[in-house]
Amino acid sequence: SDYKYDVSRTEEIRTANIFTFEDGLDAEIQSVSTKTANENAHVKFQIYLLDEDSTDPTDGTLVKELSEDFEYKGYHRVDLDEPIYITYGQRLAVVATETNTDKEGNNVYEMSVNAMNDYDSAIKEGIKFYGKSVVNPGESFIYTDGRWQDWSDIKYDFTKEELPDDVDDMEVDNFSVKVFLVSAT
Repeated sequence: SDYKYDVSRTEEIRTANIFTFEDGLDAEIQSVSTKTANENAHVKFQIYLLDEDSTDPTDGTLVKELSEDFEYKGYHRVDLDEPIYITYGQRLAVVATETNTDKEGNNVYEMSVNAMNDYDSAIKEGIKFYGKSVVNPGESFIYTDGRWQDWSDIKYDFTKEELPDDVDDMEVDNFSVKVFLVSAT
């Protein structure tokens, strides 16, 4: 009953979430976060203000890029050196690219995915906890096989390739890529 799983590939992988700021107030982006798959990870964050008709998380203006090294795997939050001002209705994306070095010294791309047993498999396996995920179109994206794809379209196909054969029914969630805002007023 793993609650997440990690992917490591030599081909480029990036994960992203798109946010629409609809609180009615202008705001400032103060920090970003993601979950790393392994120890000694290097993460590059990119923040894009998206065009009105954007179809992927990089379809707009890159307003900030920062990198951070993390000694331990897990969830990490990084403060920006200066806030980014956004306005009501603005769409933005946070892209996270995690790299590491494998045992042979090769550069690899990694990602961490939140997944857990669904209700039926939890009951079948006698597990007391289960999950229910909702990944809506246009929320999470993955860059794999040289192109951006909507996670809601491919999450089950992608995870079936990566998860062990004995795991049948997993609930797969949005990526743990987040943005933290404060009111600018």
